Amino acid sequence: MNTRITNLVIVLVLWGTFFLALVLPLTLALLFILTGTFLFITNRARIDRIMLILLLNVAYWLFSGLLVGSIAPLDLLNPVFLNADGRILVSYSPLFLFGATVVQWSNIDILVKTIFHVALVSLFFCAVWMVTGASFLSEGMAGNYVGFLTSHTGAGTFFGVVSVFLILFGHLSGKRLFHFVGWLMVIPMLASASRAAMLGFLVVSVWYVLKVRNRKVLVGGVIAALVFVSSMPVLLPHTYNRTVSLFKVELLDNVVEQIDASKYFEPSAGDKAEEKGDSLVGASHNIMARVMYWTYALRRFSQSPIFGIGFGRYNDGSLDQAGIEGLFYMAFDGKKVFSVGNAHNSYIHTLCETGLVGLALLLWLWFSIYFRLLAAAREFRDWQDMHSLMIAAQGMVVFALICALAGHALASPSLMLPLTTVVGVALAAQRSFLISKQPGGVDMGMAVSS
Repeated sequence: MNTRITNLVIVLVLWGTFFLALVLPLTLALLFILTGTFLFITNRARIDRIMLILLLNVAYWLFSGLLVGSIAPLDLLNPVFLNADGRILVSYSPLFLFGATVVQWSNIDILVKTIFHVALVSLFFCAVWMVTGASFLSEGMAGNYVGFLTSHTGAGTFFGVVSVFLILFGHLSGKRLFHFVGWLMVIPMLASASRAAMLGFLVVSVWYVLKVRNRKVLVGGVIAALVFVSSMPVLLPHTYNRTVSLFKVELLDNVVEQIDASKYFEPSAGDKAEEKGDSLVGASHNIMARVMYWTYALRRFSQSPIFGIGFGRYNDGSLDQAGIEGLFYMAFDGKKVFSVGNAHNSYIHTLCETGLVGLALLLWLWFSIYFRLLAAAREFRDWQDMHSLMIAAQGMVVFALICALAGHALASPSLMLPLTTVVGVALAAQRSFLISKQPGGVDMGMAVSS
């Protein structure tokens, strides 16, 4: 039964994320995650240490929100909350299931093949969009390919993390078709015009070259980069123009002016109005809006650096703070607003809402995951596909941590659901391998996917 539930969750989460705007597939996935986690725990499953660190994070978020009144217990069942401030709970949910179960090789086989099929369908709809300019695939904005996700940044990070997985897994496992399709997935990532995704992909590329220290990988990466960069002005002019805007001479001066102009900005006044340019400096409104959000979040963090102003309070208006300003100054009252608006930087957003304690807990979780995957890759060095899975999962973690610099990527279902699914399966595989060496344990077998 464990294998069937695990396979079902893998398929529903990955396809549910691809069709995120449709809601229903992901809703089914969440129901199976809750059901499966309950069944595995009640069957006295061995709980992964990573799951315990995640539980500490979730407990801290909820306690903080309940303490300041930004959330109520019943909000955990409110779809509006779960689609706004509560998205972070949805994003990490697969880790609970996979932290309480063991896996068979068939689960890993399903994972890899489902990602591959999602990539093929993504490429098909991207080709449709490039030929027809279909507005239903572009969020109503002709320059951004979004597919069936909910924003161009979410789409870019989703396509990017899928690309990273297939490129790394395909290269290390010797599966050329997966590797090739992974490189093709760079096209929808670029078509989304998400600069966060492009930055994440660039850093992962450098990370991987340094990791494998292979001249062929370096040369191949440089050639691929030259091909994509040279073709962007023709194939994806909107993405090209957005990228070029980062290198304008006047940008730094505009940032300094924007910081000064953002001293009294309040997100609850309406992010959309600000993004239209009401209080923005220069022509690069998207960049200046981020500077404005960062300035506000850091101002709130400076008021309450230890515990932040309270989970879920970033978007709330008319905040009434109490405590010792500069140390502990939480927003115990305010106009409660459930919104997807955020500081457009996971680290700054976390500091704003949950302070240094919240950031320390979050980084503890991700560093623990990364180093577990690193150890697992060494442990499975003689099992090619399993070794490849662990390295690919590491690359996905690096991608997410970099994307988090330009958006609230560490709470975005578009990126986090595929990431936590792959990471969850990988960690469960490591645990299952250890269990298989014990009497009565699970025999994973040595078969590899074709």
